[in-house]
Amino acid sequence: MKYEAWKFNKLAESEFGKELWKFLNLQETFIRMETASRLKRPAVEGIAEELKIHFKKNFNDLDKSEFLRIKQMIGHMVKQVMASHDYEVFMKNVRVISTDLFTKGTRYQKRG
Repeated sequence: MKYEAWKFNKLAESEFGKELWKFLNLQETFIRMETASRLKRPAVEGIAEELKIHFKKNFNDLDKSEFLRIKQMIGHMVKQVMASHDYEVFMKNVRVISTDLFTKGTRYQKRG
């Protein structure tokens, strides 16, 4: 599946963006997002710690505005990954409680 980058074109085309898209499309990553969704939690809550481990050096070298932009792109990518598995947005801006990487995220539910 190809990422439709919309306003994140430049970042998505970077080496980091390509690696992030690949990571988010791994079956094990989707399972974590799906599990969070089934527990009525934001999808990013299920992958936050893995993101920190996998991309630690990338996150540590960023200033606050760059980091915010990356987190926005992660949310945009997650939405497309979830949609590809027949999930739709259920609720936006849900408080994330189990990680310091995100403060808010989107909850998804299975279509139908």
